[in-house]
Amino acid sequence: MALRYFRCTLFASLACAIAAAAGKPDPGLRGMQLPLVFEANRGQADPGVRFVARGSGYSLLLRDEGAVLRLPSSELRMRLVGSHSAKAIEALDPQPGTSNYFLSNDAAKWHTGIPQSGRVQYRQVYKGIDLVFKSATSNRFEYDFVVAPGADPSKIGVRFEGAQSIESDGDGGVVLHTSSGEIRQPRPRIYQELESGRREVAGRMTLGKGNIIRFGLGDYDHTRTLIIDPVVFQFLVGSTDDRFGSIARDSAGYVYVTGYTASQDFPKTQLFGTPGEPAFHVFVTKLSADLQTVYYSAIIGGNQTDWGYGIQVDGAGSAYVVGTTTSSNFPTMHAAQNNFGFKRVEQPSSAFILKLDPKGDALVYSTFLGGEGVDGGTAISIDGTGAAYATGSATSPDFPFTPGAIHLGPKLVVSGSTGIYQNSVWVAKLSPDGGTFDYVAIYGGSQEAIPTSIAVDSQGNAYAAGEVATIGPSDFPIVGNVVQPTRLGSNGCTNCANGFVSKLNPSGAAFVFSTYFGGSKSDFINGLALDDAGNIYIVGNTSSPDLPVTAGVLGPTFIASSNAFVAALDNSASTVLACSYLGGTTAANANAILVRAPGVIGIVGGATNDFVGFPLVKNRIGGVYIEVDPLFQKVISTYAPGFLSLIHCRCRGSRWLGGHGLKYTDNFRRYRIRGQQQQV
Repeated sequence: MALRYFRCTLFASLACAIAAAAGKPDPGLRGMQLPLVFEANRGQADPGVRFVARGSGYSLLLRDEGAVLRLPSSELRMRLVGSHSAKAIEALDPQPGTSNYFLSNDAAKWHTGIPQSGRVQYRQVYKGIDLVFKSATSNRFEYDFVVAPGADPSKIGVRFEGAQSIESDGDGGVVLHTSSGEIRQPRPRIYQELESGRREVAGRMTLGKGNIIRFGLGDYDHTRTLIIDPVVFQFLVGSTDDRFGSIARDSAGYVYVTGYTASQDFPKTQLFGTPGEPAFHVFVTKLSADLQTVYYSAIIGGNQTDWGYGIQVDGAGSAYVVGTTTSSNFPTMHAAQNNFGFKRVEQPSSAFILKLDPKGDALVYSTFLGGEGVDGGTAISIDGTGAAYATGSATSPDFPFTPGAIHLGPKLVVSGSTGIYQNSVWVAKLSPDGGTFDYVAIYGGSQEAIPTSIAVDSQGNAYAAGEVATIGPSDFPIVGNVVQPTRLGSNGCTNCANGFVSKLNPSGAAFVFSTYFGGSKSDFINGLALDDAGNIYIVGNTSSPDLPVTAGVLGPTFIASSNAFVAALDNSASTVLACSYLGGTTAANANAILVRAPGVIGIVGGATNDFVGFPLVKNRIGGVYIEVDPLFQKVISTYAPGFLSLIHCRCRGSRWLGGHGLKYTDNFRRYRIRGQQQQV
C-alpha cells in the first residue's frame, strides 16, 4: 500500500488562517492567484536576461532582443517585426517586495534583496511607440503598446516563434498552440485617456503572412496617446508544475504561503539531474491581507528536488517551513543536522526544517532531519518560545532519534527474502535557535503510517494525527485508556486506513496517549486543532458507516460512499465528546479545522451538492467554510466562496484549486533490503 500525504487545499488553509486572525474568510476571495512581479536579474537568471517574472507554470524572461515565455515543455519567443532595438529597458512602478534565492549550501551563490517592480518598459521599439510589460496574476501577464501622438500603430507586428500553430479565435483574438497547451490572447483592449474619461477604441488582432499579429483599429484621435493592451491568458493542459503546500497568517494579517515550483528558468543543466528538465524548489511568499501585494518571495533548494509542505509564522513575522528534499546540497544554516547523510537507496530523501527572518532575505536556520533511506516532513507548529515542532514520515533504519525519546520504528517487515522498512511517524522539537534537536521521537508498526497534522499545547505536549494502513499486523503503538485501542479498518484492503491521534509529553520520552480513530472501512484525518482545555478536534474523510456518532449532531447518518467527518475528543482521548458526519447527499471532504474562539469551531470542506445541509450549486464541485458549536449540533455561520471549485479532494492524495492541480503523492518510498543485506 502507498498511503498518500493529505494536506488542505490552498483555500482550506487560507480560510483557517484568515478565520483564526480575523473572524472569517474574506468574502472577496475568489481563488488564489499570486501577483505577478518583475525582478531585476542579479544573477538568478541567465546573463542575457534583464528582468524575470514567474507565473503559474511559466517564466517570462525579458531580454534586450525581446521576451521569452518558458513553459513546461516549450518556449515562445516574442519578436517585434521591423522593430529596432529599444533605446532603454527600465523598471517602472517599484513594488515593496523583494526576491531572494537560497540555492545550494554555498552562501556565495545566494541572491537576496532583489527589487521587484510592477512594470518594465522598452522605450521606442518603433518610432514613437513604447512596449510595456505589466504585472497581473500568476496565470496571465499583460503588455501594452503605448502609441505617442502622431506615431503609426500599423508599424507594430508581433511574431511568436516556437508555437506549433497559431489561429484566430474568431472574436478578435488569437490562440497559440504549443506542446504545453494553449496560450490565448483575447481581443485587445484599446483606449485613449481623455479629460472626460477613458474612450474605448474599436480594434482586433489580425493574422497576416508569416503568422504576424497586427492590430486593426477603428477611428481614434491621432493627437492623443493610444494604448493597445493585449492580455495573455495561459490555459495549460494538465499540470502547471506549481503546487501550494500550506498557508499561514500572522497577527497583522499578512499571509504566508509555501509550496514548490518548477520554475522554467531554473534548468538542471547548471546543477545536477536531467539536462533541460525544470528543477522543483521550495517557495515561500509573504502577501498582503488582500493577496494583491508581494512583500517577499524566497526560492530555496539544491541540486535535485525540494518540496515545501507546512508553514507557520511567529509574532515577529518569521516563517517556519517543513518539507522534503532530495538535494544533498540543500542550504543549511546553524543546523542541528548539517549533512544529507550517506544514502543507501536509489531515490533517497530527507526532511528539512527552516526559519526565514521577517524580511525573507536571510535564513535564520535550516537543517536536515533524516537517515540513510527515504524520509520527509509534512507539518509544523511553534510554541511561544519560538521552538518548532514538526512531524513527518521516515523509513530510514538509522533515523536520528535522540536518546531517551520514543524509539519504536521504523519496523522491518520481512516477506520471504525481501524486507521493507515501513513508514513510521517522527515528531521533533527544534530549539529556538535551530541548532539543537531537543528531541526526535519516532514510532510506527508493521503497517505504513503517515502524519498530516501537528499541534502543541501551552505545556509543550505535542499532538500528531494522520493515518495508519489497515493491512498487515495491528501493532501501531496504542497507549492509555483511549477511545479506540484496536484497529477497526478492513484488513487486506490495500487502500484502507484508520486515523490515529498521538500525544507526546514535553520531553518526547513517552506517550501521554495514542489512539486509533475510525470505523470498519477507511478513515483519514486531515486536520487537528486544540482548545484551551486541551480537547482535541479532528476532521477528515471516511468511508466507514459506523463512526461513533453522538446524539443530536448535524450529520447523524452516513449517506454517501465517501463522507467527511468531524470529531472532538477529551484531553485524554478517553471519551468521544462529539462526532458527526458532514456530507450531504453526495461525497464530501473535510480538509482543515480550527478553534476560532471559545465555543466556535471552524471547518473547511467541500462537496458537490450540499455540506451538512448547507446547499451548494448542484452538480458542481464546491467549497464551504462553516462554524459550528463544539458539540456539532448547530451551525453558527456559513460561507461559500463564489468560485465554487476552490475546495475539493478528487481522491486520496490529490487537491484541486480551480484549474491548478495540488497533488501530494507519497514521496516517502519504501526502503527495501533483501535477506540480511542492505541493497544500495
